[in-house]
Amino acid sequence: GDRDLSDRIAGRLHQIRSERKLSLEQLARSSGVSRAMLWQIEQGRSQPTIKVLSRVADALGLPLTSFLELDQRPAATMLRRHGAKRLRSG
Repeated sequence: GDRDLSDRIAGRLHQIRSERKLSLEQLARSSGVSRAMLWQIEQGRSQPTIKVLSRVADALGLPLTSFLELDQRPAATMLRRHGAKRLRSG
């Protein structure tokens, strides 16, 4: 529903901004979206319009759909002993 979409957008925006080590102020300057609005979006307190998301996506050089994607990478991969390689260093 609406809450799930808002949470997904909030999480992805925060994740992308953190990965790029951008402050809210830096993203606000480059996107033209206020720092307060970006904070509200990241907190899930505001549902951004397509226009606002588009401005943020453009500032980040990403497609608009990047805010809707789920992170598909596993947090960790488990290998059994027989499937792991042993590394040695001289």
